[in-house]
Amino acid sequence: MAVLFTDIVGSTAYFEQRGDVEGLALVHRHNEMLFPLVTAHGGRIVKTIGDAIMAVFDDTAAAVASAMAMQQALANDAALGREAIHIRIGIHTGLVLKDKDDVFGDTVNVAARVNSACDKDEVLVTEAVIAALPAGHGLSTSPRPAMAAKGKAEPVPVQAVLWRRDELTQVQTRDAATRLFMLSVERGPSGLRVSAMDGDSGKGTVNRHVDSATQVAALDAIADELRLLCHDGGQRAYVAAVRDKGEALARAALPDGVRQRLASTSHRALRLHLDDATARVPFELAMVQTSQSSSPADLQPLGCAFAVGRIISAPDVGASLPVTPACGAEVVVIADPSGDLPAAREEGELVARLYESVGATVRRLFGPQTRADVLRAVGNAAVLHLAAHIERGQFGLVVTDGVVDGEALRAAFAVHTPGLVIANACHAAVDAPWATSTFTRGLLDAGVSHVVAPLWGVPDTDARAFALRFTEAAIAGVPVGEAVRRARVALREQSVGALSFGGYVLFGDPRQPLPLTLRGVAEAGRTRSAEVSSPRASAPGPSSSSSSSSSSSSSSSSSSLPSPQTSSPTRSGVGPIQIAGAAAVVGLVAAVIAVGFGRDSPPMPMTPPAVVAASTSTVAVPAAPAATVPAVPIDRTGPVRLSVLPFKGAAPEAPGLGDGVTEALVTELSGAAGIRLIERGQIDVDIGELDFQQTAYVDAATRTAIGRIAGAEVVVLGSVNAIGGQARLTARFVDVGTGEVLATAKVDGAFDDVFGLQDRLGAQVRAQVPTVTRRVRP
Repeated sequence: MAVLFTDIVGSTAYFEQRGDVEGLALVHRHNEMLFPLVTAHGGRIVKTIGDAIMAVFDDTAAAVASAMAMQQALANDAALGREAIHIRIGIHTGLVLKDKDDVFGDTVNVAARVNSACDKDEVLVTEAVIAALPAGHGLSTSPRPAMAAKGKAEPVPVQAVLWRRDELTQVQTRDAATRLFMLSVERGPSGLRVSAMDGDSGKGTVNRHVDSATQVAALDAIADELRLLCHDGGQRAYVAAVRDKGEALARAALPDGVRQRLASTSHRALRLHLDDATARVPFELAMVQTSQSSSPADLQPLGCAFAVGRIISAPDVGASLPVTPACGAEVVVIADPSGDLPAAREEGELVARLYESVGATVRRLFGPQTRADVLRAVGNAAVLHLAAHIERGQFGLVVTDGVVDGEALRAAFAVHTPGLVIANACHAAVDAPWATSTFTRGLLDAGVSHVVAPLWGVPDTDARAFALRFTEAAIAGVPVGEAVRRARVALREQSVGALSFGGYVLFGDPRQPLPLTLRGVAEAGRTRSAEVSSPRASAPGPSSSSSSSSSSSSSSSSSSLPSPQTSSPTRSGVGPIQIAGAAAVVGLVAAVIAVGFGRDSPPMPMTPPAVVAASTSTVAVPAAPAATVPAVPIDRTGPVRLSVLPFKGAAPEAPGLGDGVTEALVTELSGAAGIRLIERGQIDVDIGELDFQQTAYVDAATRTAIGRIAGAEVVVLGSVNAIGGQARLTARFVDVGTGEVLATAKVDGAFDDVFGLQDRLGAQVRAQVPTVTRRVRP
C-alpha cells in the first residue's frame, strides 16, 4: 500500500499563541478540507494524531494525486483571504502489516520519516513511489538530498513533487541548467569516435563510445558550407539551406543511438567534448530532435535546444597554465580600442550599465587605446567584455599601436585570471586548426575558464543584441551556458541577420555561474565605476568623425549615452555602416535592444529610435532626431510578440487577485498558435511604473519606445474588480505601435468562483488570438 502522512506546520506555536479553542478550530477546518480529498482519491484515513493525518491507498498514483489536491486546496483557500494553513506531506509505498483497521511495518515508519523531512507546502516521496507510478504518468519532480532514516543502513532517496505552476517553472529551469549531458565527437582510429551519456557534477569525461566511419574531412566540408551561408548574419533565403546542412551534420557526426539519447534526455546543459580535429565544426547548428516524437517542429539546432559548452582537448593544451588562476573582482569592458568602431563603444556602454545596475565594479576602457592601456586594465578582471576587432592573421585585439594577443594577455593575468571573457569580435574563434594560436585558444591557454566568442562575422546590431541578452540572463543568476542559449534563441527569433544566432559559442562548462558577487537590484541605484581613458581619447580615430571617437571621458556620467551615429566604418574597417541610437535604462532597469547596423555586413538603412534616458525615478523619452534614411518595412512574417502586463485593481478579500489573473493568462496563452509569449522577466523593466494609461506614454511619439521596453508588439492588460460578492474581470489586446485596442474580453460572476472566472477569461482571451494576429500580421 501507499502510506501518506500529513501534519500542519507551526501548529504548536499556533496553539500557544492563539489558545486551544482557535487551534482546534484550525484543525477542524483543515480536516473538513482534506478528509474528502483522501476519500475522493480512493484512500482511507487510518487515524489522526493531533494535527496529523495518516492515510493509506491501494493505488500509489492516487496517493500522490490526493497529496497534490490537498496542497492545492489549502493554497486556494488562502487565496480567498482566509488564514493560511501550511502542511507537509510524505509518502512511501511498500508492503504493510494490517491489523483490523490499522497498518504497521517498515513502510509506515519510512513514510512518517519522509513526512518529518518535508519543508512547508511540500509533497515529498521516496523513489519507491516514483517507481510504482504507471508509465507516462507525467508527474514532475525535483530531487532532494537523500534522507537519513533511523534503522536504515543507507540514506533514503527522496524527490519533491512539483504541484505548483510557479515552482514547476523555477525548478525545471534550475534543474535543466544544472543537470549535464555529455557528448564527445573526436577523431577515432578510422573516422570519428562518438559517445554520449547523462552525467552530473560527480562524473568526469565521457567514457563509452561508438566508432563511426565518417571522416573528419566530411565534417569540415559541411562546416565550410555552413560558414559560407551564415557569415555576416546570413540571408533569410539561406535559412532552409542551413537547416538542411544542420540535419546532414547531425547524421554524419552522430550515430542513431546518440541522436536518440539526445531526444530522450531531460537534461538541458550539454558539455561538448571536441579535439583539435573537430573543434572548427559548428556542432551548435546540428539539427537534433528535442523529444521522442518525429515531428519536424521538434527538430532544433543543438545550440538552441541545449545550453552547450565546448571542452577542447589538443596535444599541447594546458602545457603551462598560470600559477594563480584566481579571478579578479571587476568587470572590465574594453570597447573600440582601435578608435574607429563607434558601434562597439555603444555596446560597451550598455553592457557596462547593466553590470553597474546590479552592483558590479565596472572599469571602462573606451575609444583609442594602446597595448599598454589594455594590459594595465585587465589585471583585476573577473569578467572581461571585449567589443572590438580581432586581427585574423595575428589573432589579437586590434589597438592603436598593433594587437594584443593571447600571450600578452596571459602575462597581464599573472595575478588574477578572468573567469569569463566575452570576445564579441569577428575572428575571435576563427576556423583555423585548434593547434594554432587563435585568440580564443590563447585565452584558454592563459587559464580563462569560460570564453564566449563568434565563429564568424556578425552584424553590429546582432552583436549588441547578443551581448545584452547574454548579460541580462547572466546577472539574473542563470548559468553562463543557459545565458548563451537564451541570447542565441533571442537572435534566432528576431535579428537583422537571419542566421546570426549560429555564430556564437561558449568554451567551458555550461553550468557555471557568472564569476561575480553582485549586490542585486535592491541596491542597484548606486553605481561604482573606475573610468580609464587615454590621452588620445579626444582625438578623432582613423576615418571617423570626432563625435564618434570620444572615449570614456565623454561618458563618465552613468546617465549619459553616446550620441546616435549616422556614418562610420565597420568594426573590421570594411565599408560604411549606419548606426542608430540605443535605448538604455539605468538603476533597476536593464537595457533593451536598440537598432544598429552591420559589423561586417553591407549597409542596411534603418530609422534611429528614440533614446531613452533614465534616472532612478523618472523615464524621459526625448524626441528622436530627424530620420535621414528610409524606414525598414515592418516584418510581416513570424509569430506576433505578445506580453501580458500586470492587471490593475484588487479585491479586499484577495489582494493578490490581479497577479493571479495575470499568471493565469500567461499560462493560458503559452503555446497559442501565432504568438510568441514574452515573459516580462526576460527584460528587467517594471512596466507597471510606466502606467500605460498615462497620456505621456500612449502618445504616438513614444509608443514605439514603450514597445521596445516591453519587448512586444501587442500587450494584454486589464483590471479586476469585486464588490458585494460579485467580481468582474476585463482584458484587452493593445497594439503597442498604434495604441489601438485590437480585441477585448470580459467575464462576470460570483467572487467565490474566482478560479472559474479566471478560466473563463482565459478561454475568451485565447479565442481572440487569431483575430489579433490577423490584424497585426495582415
